[in-house]
Amino acid sequence: MPNEILDRLIESREDAKKKITLAMANTASKKTVDADEAVEALDRMIAQQTERLAATKASLASAVERLEGDIRVRQKRIDQLQELAERHRKGLEEPSPPEEPERPVAPKLRDVKGIGPASAQKLRAAGINSVEKLSKAPVMRVVEVLGVTEEKAKSVIESAKQLLS
Repeated sequence: MPNEILDRLIESREDAKKKITLAMANTASKKTVDADEAVEALDRMIAQQTERLAATKASLASAVERLEGDIRVRQKRIDQLQELAERHRKGLEEPSPPEEPERPVAPKLRDVKGIGPASAQKLRAAGINSVEKLSKAPVMRVVEVLGVTEEKAKSVIESAKQLLS
């Protein structure tokens, strides 16, 4: 996961470089430089980078949340094993492995019907990084992010809702 985030940041940086180079080439080819146009282009790039940064932060927060859940489950397992070992040392019972605690498995975006790897990546980049968030997303936001029809967006959102029920 950290490698994916790093790759996205590097890709975003490369995209920004290309856009700046293109803007500079376009500006150099004109005899007069329209300062307002250049500022607007930079403002758009800043807004895009800010949006990508927010999506990355949300993705990291989600990853941290999952890791903390895993840590809690593993700590509980360690505590059970330590208690079992202590009871065995005292001769209270024959050792038998404790039951595995059930780990709630949250569905992933790719589990939603109609969402493949590319669509999942687009959704995460837009801050929709869970099935729950997708199920609550406005139809037009999904249309915008995925570049699909309203009908397809409604279908994807409905699939997400069904997956959560």
